Amino acid sequence: MNTHLNGRSAKCMLGCPYEVVSSTLLPHFEFMGVGSYYAENFCGVCHTHHDAHALEGLPKRTSLACDDFTPVGPAEFDSFLCCGSAV
Repeated sequence: MNTHLNGRSAKCMLGCPYEVVSSTLLPHFEFMGVGSYYAENFCGVCHTHHDAHALEGLPKRTSLACDDFTPVGPAEFDSFLCCGSAV
C-alpha cells in the first residue's frame, strides 16, 4: 500500500455522496494530497493552472489567471469516478 494514502479518503469527482478509503485501484483515482500535481500546479486564488499565469502579453480579459500564482496546496480528499454505482 502507498504510505502517502494512509488515512486518506476519496470522494467522487462528480459530486456523488460516495466517500471511500483512498486507493490507486479506484477508477480514475487522483491523489490530491501533499506534493500532488493538484496541490502544486493549481492556484489557490483563481483556481487556474500554473501555466495560465505564465501567459504574458495577453490582455487580462482573455486570461482567468490572477496576477500572482499561489499553489492551492493539498486537498482534504482525493478523487475518483464512481460511475454512480456503490463502491
